[in-house]
Order: sequence, then C-alpha cells, then structure tokens
Amino acid sequence: MKNKRLLIGLIIMLASICQSAYSAPRYTHIHYGVVDAVYANELRFVINDQSITYSSASQMFDEKGETLLKKTDSLLGKYVKYHYSPTYNSALFLIDLKVISDNEYNQATEPQYDN
Repeated sequence: MKNKRLLIGLIIMLASICQSAYSAPRYTHIHYGVVDAVYANELRFVINDQSITYSSASQMFDEKGETLLKKTDSLLGKYVKYHYSPTYNSALFLIDLKVISDNEYNQATEPQYDN
C-alpha cells in the first residue's frame, strides 16, 4: 500500500514536470539581422554585433528553404531571420536561422504604426 502511494505520487510529479516542459515555448521572438562575421571553426556567428553559437542541431536554411551545409563567408552581409535561446552561462545558442530577402527584412524591420 505504501509503495502504491509512492508510485502514484511519482507519476503525478513526473506528469507535472512533463506538462511544464511541454507548455514552455522554446522561443518566443523572431529576430532579424545582418550576418557580421562567420567563425565556422568556432561554430559561431556574429549577427547584429551579438555572438551566437550553433551546432549541428541548429536548423539553417537559405532563401529557397534548402539546408545550409556550408557556413562560410558567403553569408557575410546577408539578411537573416533567426531564433536563439540563452544557455546556462548566458551565451546565446542558435535554434534556427533562415537567409531572407532584402524586401522581407525591410518589411519586418520598418516601424509599424497603428491608426
């Protein structure tokens, strides 16, 4: 009987933890910027003067939606839309990145006025 109560308590606690993890969004804001530097050997981009690390788990796409296989200097000066997440030591980790057109960047970054 005692073990049954303990097991039920553990199941309830595990379900609560899973629900919290599921309901918390991985990222909430879309960021737009220009790639200032690419440090492929360090797995790091500088976008809008912010250093952002990435890994093979980071999803990166070109303007056509195809996966970016090479992270080279060809990305310098490109407009991008991206999501990042802070890590345990406050460093930024890239979740996803997409190269976008000048037009999309300008539309996304122009001030919005409500009438």
